This record gives sequence, structure tokens and C-alpha cells, in this order.
Amino acid sequence: TTPAPENDPVGLSYWFAGAMWGGSDDQTDRFRAEGIWSNGYDDQFNDLVARMKPGDRIAIKSSFVQKHRLPFDVGGMPVSCMRIKATGTITGHGKDARTVTVDWDASSPPRDWYFYTYRTTLVEADTEDDMALKLIDFTFNGASQDYRWWLKQHYWATKYSASLAKRPLPDAENEDEDGAGGIDEAPTYTIGDIVA
Repeated sequence: TTPAPENDPVGLSYWFAGAMWGGSDDQTDRFRAEGIWSNGYDDQFNDLVARMKPGDRIAIKSSFVQKHRLPFDVGGMPVSCMRIKATGTITGHGKDARTVTVDWDASSPPRDWYFYTYRTTLVEADTEDDMALKLIDFTFNGASQDYRWWLKQHYWATKYSASLAKRPLPDAENEDEDGAGGIDEAPTYTIGDIVA
């Protein structure tokens, strides 16, 4: 089990938020410049925006599928990817019900996270879920993603079983700095987890 991120007060929430409006208009630079994050929908996700509170952490993400130039080998099969483009701390609510003010962290290169991703515009990570805790640690604490661990989880082991049968899982010694080996098995990832 992954421990909760250190030094985080009880009740802190972690939000993963999109910044694409109209399918192709990326608002990330504007959000950073104005110190905000804003929901691009008039009638969706406002209940979640209302639950955001000062001190909560937020990340701007984009989700896509990647087949080439992966940092691990799954035989050319597509893998779900989530690019973390910015992180910050929510400081309050904006002038409308769709906006929160954010103290954005210093700009840094985007980081790509694989397998367990959020495709919807706004998601609050479940801090009682071991997989979500690994994502939180990666996003907000700069932890590495252990690709070997993820490829051993039931959902992905099954999905990539044909290609993994032909190739051994990467050894910790042969992984790049983004992948560390040796984490014990975690609870199975089920269809119920996907739906949730």
C-alpha cells in the first residue's frame, strides 16, 4: 500500500482538471497567467467546482492514447496516457461558480503518466485508492512511475498478456529513472473501479 503523501493535512483533495475548451483551445497558459482554473462547461462539473477548497491541490492534465515511443514495451499496443502540464494549490473561489483561484507551482516540463488515467474534464482523486495515491505521489511529489508494477496488475496484465508473454517485464536495473521495480502486489483493478 502506498502511504498518503507526507505533510498533507487531513481532508485535502487532489483534483485533475482539463484545460481544453472547444476540443482544441488549450487554456493552460491563460490559467497560469491569471492564477485560476475555470470549468469550460456551463452546466457540467459545477458541483465538483463547488467542492474545491483552499489548500486542495490541482493539476492540469490532458489524456490521450499512445502507441509509439513508450518508456516500456507492450508490443506496439496502445496505452492510455495522461500528461501532467501544471500543478498548483487552490486558494479560493473565483467570481463565478465555474472558477477557482490557484497559486500555480513554478513551470516545469510536462510529465507523462500511463495506464491509470482520467479522461473526464474534472476528477477528484480517491485518496483511499492505492492506485490513485501512486498518481498523486507522481503528480505532486515528483515520484517515479513503476511501469513494472502497473503491468503486473490484473487489468493491464490481462490486456497486454499476449505481448507480455513474448517479452519479459523490464528489470529494475534496466529501467530508466522513471521506473523503479520491487513493489508488492496491490488489490486487483476491477470493472467496478473503472466505472467509479
